[in-house]
Amino acid sequence: MHWFLVAGTKEFDEKIEAYKQCLQQLPAVNHATLKQLVLHLCRLELYFSLNQLCVFSLSVCNMPSVL
Repeated sequence: MHWFLVAGTKEFDEKIEAYKQCLQQLPAVNHATLKQLVLHLCRLELYFSLNQLCVFSLSVCNMPSVL
């Protein structure tokens, strides 16, 4: 299943399993890049009290540079 089809899945457990399958299908370099991006966003979120950006805002601000 393609990742954008997974987003429409209603059942939470089914959605998690489908995303896991999508991640397993990624080439190693893409998987490593995605992992580092998520870790970076998590580190930024840890400093919420300083940067005043929630997770959604952080992703909106950072995604244009990723694309």
